[in-house]
Amino acid sequence: ANSNYTIAFTGNTLEITPATLTVTANHQTKIYGSADPALTYIASGFQFSDTEASVLTGMLTRAPGETVSGSPYAISQGSLAANSNYTIAFTGNTLEITPATLTVTANHQTKIYGSADPALTYVASGFQFSDTEGSVLTGMLTRAVGETVAGSPYAISQGSLAANSNYTIAFSGNTLVITPKSASVTPNVTSKVYGSADPALTGTLSGFLAADGVTAAYSRTAGETVGGSPYTISAALSPAGVLSNYTITYNTANFTITAKPLTVSGAVVNSKPYDGFTSATVDMTGAALVGVVSGDSVTLITAGASASFPSSDVGAYSVTILGLTLGGADAGNYSLTNPIASASITAWNIVGFLQPVGNPNTYATFKQNLATAQSNPIWNTIKGGQTVPLKFQVFTGPGGTELTDVRIVKNFLLWSMSSCTPGVETPVDTTLATTGATVFRYDGTQFIQNWQTPKGAGKCYKVTLETEDGSQLSAYFKTK
Repeated sequence: ANSNYTIAFTGNTLEITPATLTVTANHQTKIYGSADPALTYIASGFQFSDTEASVLTGMLTRAPGETVSGSPYAISQGSLAANSNYTIAFTGNTLEITPATLTVTANHQTKIYGSADPALTYVASGFQFSDTEGSVLTGMLTRAVGETVAGSPYAISQGSLAANSNYTIAFSGNTLVITPKSASVTPNVTSKVYGSADPALTGTLSGFLAADGVTAAYSRTAGETVGGSPYTISAALSPAGVLSNYTITYNTANFTITAKPLTVSGAVVNSKPYDGFTSATVDMTGAALVGVVSGDSVTLITAGASASFPSSDVGAYSVTILGLTLGGADAGNYSLTNPIASASITAWNIVGFLQPVGNPNTYATFKQNLATAQSNPIWNTIKGGQTVPLKFQVFTGPGGTELTDVRIVKNFLLWSMSSCTPGVETPVDTTLATTGATVFRYDGTQFIQNWQTPKGAGKCYKVTLETEDGSQLSAYFKTK
């Protein structure tokens, strides 16, 4: 103080209170699944040369959570603190999580016309954390409506496919292509006989959808001769509007014209007496073709006609005439059915045995023997142990021609009759020999069979002549 005063001083204090530091958190965003951004702020109110770094420590924090639907999340002061020179006036903010982008690309699809649509699949990428397709996506893709090959490809779109709120979908579409269905038409092989009307042409459709109502009209190339066949059968399909939905195999088939069988009337096979041969003679004088189409030029050529009996045995036969041919401009359209005629081989009339040389019986008596019942035979007496010639003649019928060929005789059968009773007989030999010039022969007048008679007297025998035509004649002998 000045000289007028003296100071009685009592001291005190100056208190410095903390300045207020204003801290305002910045608003933050991040994409779902990404790392949190740094939680920043704006601080004001620093004194002197103080700075953020020299005053503040710690960091802001945000409320926990990692979903779009849970955001925004509050940003709080957390551990952020100032030194003792300041107090913080904090204003918070928020962290907003925005949806992540999920890339979905539809797969290209194909199907065959008429088949069910394949599953419309896709490839998805961009999942975060442990998210999976099943936990994120719902719904399905769709395609544009249409079911024809010509209308494809059909666009595949996102349809009802959606992601949960953590994602937005970036969709790339694709197409569904309908490819033609394999199908075929196959005509049936068909034939007809020359001169007849064409039968209905048919076939088989395979692979076509019933709903398309595909039908076939079959036709064949023109022609009406055996030589020109086979003719090709083909098919035309309708309706045209659906055929582009198919890859069609058009098969063909043969239409064959077969020769018309002709028969022959009036052909005759001549009957004949048995001669051991099967040859036959043919009379074609009245022969005529039956079945020729009116206006065709066809003739019957008979120069080579021939026939044979099926057997050389006696009997009535159906005999086929061979060697007939056809001539004329239209002969190639016909076949000839070999005519069959009825004819017979007739049996000979066997007159009987001539008696052994020196036998008192006459030829007439011996004929009576052949006609007499076996219960009352006429016995021819011979000497046992000698060679006796059995002599006989064979004729073609009563008053007919005498046969001289040794082939007509099949066997001489020898039977032993122990009780000399006809009908009670047992065979002694299989046969008597019928071959050899000195044993069996035709001597110009008659047949001769040499028989070596059994030794001993009082024995009875039956000798049977069996001819090739099946006839049998027997004579009875006693030895003395």
